[in-house]
Amino acid sequence: MRSLSLKIFLWFWLAVLVGSLAFIIVAACWPAQTFIGRAAKYFAFNLETTGRMGIDLYEQSGPSALGTFLERIETISAFKLYILTEQGISLRTVALPPGAHALAQRTLSAGSVQALNWTTHPLIAQQVISARGQAYVVLLELPGGLVQLLAQMSHALALRFAAALVASGLVCMLMVRYLTSPIRKLQAAVRKFAQGDLSVRVAPQIGARQDELADLGQDFDTMAARIESLMQAHEHLLRDVAHELRSPLTRLNVALEIARKHGNAQMAGFLDRISAEAQKLSNLITQVLVLSRLENIQVERRQEPVCLEKLIQRIVRDANFEGQNHPFSATFHFEQSATLTADGRLVHSAIENVVRNALRFSPAGSLVEITQTVQISQAKAVAVVMISDRGPGVPPEALKQLFNPFFRVADKQGRPNRGAGIGLAIAFHAVSLHHGTIRAINRPNGGLTVEICLPLEAEP
Repeated sequence: MRSLSLKIFLWFWLAVLVGSLAFIIVAACWPAQTFIGRAAKYFAFNLETTGRMGIDLYEQSGPSALGTFLERIETISAFKLYILTEQGISLRTVALPPGAHALAQRTLSAGSVQALNWTTHPLIAQQVISARGQAYVVLLELPGGLVQLLAQMSHALALRFAAALVASGLVCMLMVRYLTSPIRKLQAAVRKFAQGDLSVRVAPQIGARQDELADLGQDFDTMAARIESLMQAHEHLLRDVAHELRSPLTRLNVALEIARKHGNAQMAGFLDRISAEAQKLSNLITQVLVLSRLENIQVERRQEPVCLEKLIQRIVRDANFEGQNHPFSATFHFEQSATLTADGRLVHSAIENVVRNALRFSPAGSLVEITQTVQISQAKAVAVVMISDRGPGVPPEALKQLFNPFFRVADKQGRPNRGAGIGLAIAFHAVSLHHGTIRAINRPNGGLTVEICLPLEAEP
């Protein structure tokens, strides 16, 4: 049976069938029909109508006719009916039940139906005016067990509905579990896949189902396998290209050193420029390889204590040392010491790439400000590193793309800014591997702030 819609229909039909069957079984096992029949007799007549019939017999045919009428009612329905005059005299020569006179007087005063001892010895009274204009009180004595019988009847009905509800609920719960279990498994697989685990597959977890959900799981596995194959081919291509580029770069550097030895002073400037461009190309290849490694979810990362402020201080010293020949510098302030359980190399690479990017776009003579704080929310401590520059900032629509590989913001003339667009992508992946977050915010007075949040405790 491959149709999910047919399965849903049959499951609902089965729920109704099982519920009805449970109702019938309980009704057969619980003798409630007896109570229903007796209750029907209790309410089979109208008190006023019956009393008026008895009063008419009394006024027309005398006490004996009334006595016969009341005895017949008692024989048929097990009720006891009494008729009293305004003076409280019973028209029937039998003893009145306790409280009958008081109830009759109350009924005459109120002019409406009155009841007494409803839960123990029920009495109901109704005032009736005869055809001759005489006022009487018709009093009905109910059997002492009536209330208990009605309660039992209600209990039986409630038990039936409860049994039907429980039975249908169990069937529906099984139906929901059956239908949603593969959906939850598929959802978990999609989340893992979105986090970068391209090896995840869902068909083995779904099992031997043969319906639309099983087909969806197989389609997901086919898609995942195809994407994993493409990503592996992409990664292999990057590694192969980087490896092939390193060989001519190495030979180029050797040729540069030979040219320096045999060249003259006029050639020195050109050779220095060639050396600088070769070094940029070498750095670019290194960054591409690092990015390719970080994009692999299976990358191994060390777990070791890392003093965050000492790591940032080293980055600032290196940046200021390099800035001796360039018009930029960086400052660092921290309020509280923070020690991470993380891979120090990856954290260093993430923060260093952001700092270098900020220095690259800062105007001459400006400072790149780095601050470190610790925030605690819901019993979770997070180290927050803010890196702010005084550069031109980023268009709001480009903020979310800033950490995409090879993305570069265009300048005022529409030309891409310098740089390869890899450093921030490396920072993003390095932070994500530590279950942290990174985002960019434009400063109100100009410039860009990059916020890096890293949990102080390691997460699996």
